[in-house]
Amino acid sequence: MLSSMCGKVLLGGACLAAGLLSFGQQNGKMHQRPPLSMDVGVNLAFERAYIAPGNCDCFWFTGGGTDATLNIWKGVGFAAALSGDHAGNAAPGIDVNKITYVFGPRYTFLPSALNPRFHSLRRIEVFGETLFGATHAFNSTFASAAGLKASADSFAMQIGGGVQVPLARGFTVRALEADYVRTSLPNSFSDEQNDFRLGFGISYHVRSLPHLH
Repeated sequence: MLSSMCGKVLLGGACLAAGLLSFGQQNGKMHQRPPLSMDVGVNLAFERAYIAPGNCDCFWFTGGGTDATLNIWKGVGFAAALSGDHAGNAAPGIDVNKITYVFGPRYTFLPSALNPRFHSLRRIEVFGETLFGATHAFNSTFASAAGLKASADSFAMQIGGGVQVPLARGFTVRALEADYVRTSLPNSFSDEQNDFRLGFGISYHVRSLPHLH
């Protein structure tokens, strides 16, 4: 089931990426095309989660992952992220592990370009994104109508953004990323999770990629 879900997510992500690339190239026929570029990064993350809504049997996932963004046109890009998280003793004697794959649009801008008063922030980048995909949770216990299961799969959505500080030689520090994360893993209550995720990391900017023809 996981391989089927991941295949559908990857196929959808590939189709969206192809569409965005096509859009960027068609616009380039009327205007001078800016070079394509890419950012590739790694990050450390902490995610506040709960077993069921209302009683806040809360716990923290710790983990991290990698992400890549294809920058297409004037701050508009397509992002893909892969993360792995672990929570020990989320409930008495029960751990939780999960792997999440998400894809979607990302927009990056410079606050200093919006208003001259932000000139002192000229090295700061801010981005926002809306990502969709799937999550696979395993080595745990999930209550469902069919009984207890050791693993489960669900839709995943991640909406948020962050602040980045460019350094020398193409490297950028992600000083802070904050995201709302929604999943629908079975928990014998509402079968939904609304988590808060904080991340920190570093990325490398590939300044120019060849255009597709």
